[in-house]
Amino acid sequence: MECKQFEIQGYFESAIFDGNFDSIKTSFEGSTFWAADILEKAGAKRRLIEIIQRYNRRHPCRVVRPKGQSALVVAPIGKKQCLAYRLEPSPEGKTRITPVPFLMTRDKIGIVVILTLGFILPALLTPFVWRNYEQKNLRMSRYYLISFCHYLESRFAA
Repeated sequence: MECKQFEIQGYFESAIFDGNFDSIKTSFEGSTFWAADILEKAGAKRRLIEIIQRYNRRHPCRVVRPKGQSALVVAPIGKKQCLAYRLEPSPEGKTRITPVPFLMTRDKIGIVVILTLGFILPALLTPFVWRNYEQKNLRMSRYYLISFCHYLESRFAA
């Protein structure tokens, strides 16, 4: 599947975007409300977009763990739900976008506390519950990968 400024690879496993990695990363560091814009590009209902905008006021979108040659951008869109993408520079001034399984630390701690209150056996299941939520978030991030690329396309129109 090819579009003007990006190319989806595999079954929504990654995308190559024609844009400078540093400018895209800097843009996400300065913007905290891009989750609602992505869902709006995907055609979500207006009511859902308003709910996500309110949620992002308390839990803003941000760049988590920016490492030298990659960055992880995370957009919370509900309780234990988020869109997470790894941005990496590619040759020829392009950026590789990869959906990743991610669960916020506060959600991990909340799951541990709730399962611990239910005695020891449920607490031993914590890693499985974390993995379940991470996989749900990965599926959601893959689903919105094209909308994410369209959002970048509208912000960095050449």
